[in-house]
Amino acid sequence: MKILIVDNEILALDRLERMLLSLGYTKITRANTIEEALDLAQKKVFDLVFLDINMPQINGIELGYEFRYRYKECAIIYQADLSEVVLRSDKGFSYYAQKISDLETLLTPYQLARIYRSYLINLNKIKEIQTIEQSKLRFYFHSIGEFVDYSKDGAKFFRQRFSLGLGEKK
Repeated sequence: MKILIVDNEILALDRLERMLLSLGYTKITRANTIEEALDLAQKKVFDLVFLDINMPQINGIELGYEFRYRYKECAIIYQADLSEVVLRSDKGFSYYAQKISDLETLLTPYQLARIYRSYLINLNKIKEIQTIEQSKLRFYFHSIGEFVDYSKDGAKFFRQRFSLGLGEKK
């Protein structure tokens, strides 16, 4: 089965791809823009497409109509808001059985900031911020060997909202 996953959040793409791989699916193609998804669809026929509903320029439902118009046999699944949050720290992963907006409200006084629709980061744990391609931001954290990339539009908002005296490198 040939699968296309489309989401403007790289971490969401990573998570969905890991889940599909764990289920034994190996023919997975990723796109993080509408243009990239449509370009891939012109080059390859997909059996299944996972679409994020909230994407810049055009929403996932409109993109789904475009896919169904072009490829009638293609099945489409749309990403859902879950009322469970996965927390990542230097101690590992844990779960919080509430919506991310509830967690954001609760933790805002403790220097957590929302990036993307489904991610909060601890501003006090940022080790380094790099500007990467297309003016996106890449966050590195103390005690965690992973990084988080933030979209061009999100990076602009982040720069306006927060002072980047946190060691941003270009």
